[in-house]
Amino acid sequence: MLISLGESNARERSICEHTCQAETYQSWFWRKNAQAWKQRRTNSKGVQAVGKDSKEEKEMTHYLSPNFTLEEMVKSQTAERKGIPNVPSQIHIEDMEALCEKILQPIRDEFGPFMVSSGYRSPELCVAIGSSLDSQHAKGQAADFEVPGIDNYDLARWIEDNLDYDQLILECYTGGNTGWIHCSYVEHGRAESLTYNRKDGYTHGLKKDG
Repeated sequence: MLISLGESNARERSICEHTCQAETYQSWFWRKNAQAWKQRRTNSKGVQAVGKDSKEEKEMTHYLSPNFTLEEMVKSQTAERKGIPNVPSQIHIEDMEALCEKILQPIRDEFGPFMVSSGYRSPELCVAIGSSLDSQHAKGQAADFEVPGIDNYDLARWIEDNLDYDQLILECYTGGNTGWIHCSYVEHGRAESLTYNRKDGYTHGLKKDG
């Protein structure tokens, strides 16, 4: 069974902090769960790590879909800079897996490789960046992204026409690859499309002129 941040007791955290001074609690968490994730990956649809990763990297890699990993879905420069543990629970991991399978992987299959700019956010990270604790990012249900070379409006329209999403937001778009896309997934979602800009805030529908 995977260990969640909430399930890690104070004694374990104290041991980590006192015996692994050069290691953050977050990296300790990944290392402690590596074998469990490796076993889960093996048992989940037979998806295996690919490429020329080292043995250690393969053990630390948990694939949520053929091309998206747990590690990239929780990566945060702010968390790394401030030493914030951005550690998801098992429920959050399962929601990220659904998000990757239903939203991110189909986009990748259609348009090619891209990077997620923001995925899961722990409560502490939400506070640090001024995000709502009720955000779907905090539940592992949402991601922000853009695809290099693809107009974000065109990408949002493709998602709207082809995928079963919960909420789709075209954010800060002024043409081409500007701004980014926020998209969330839950089963039987709202299929809500919005446009956001700093002047007008949120408006319903996808709007190319903002």
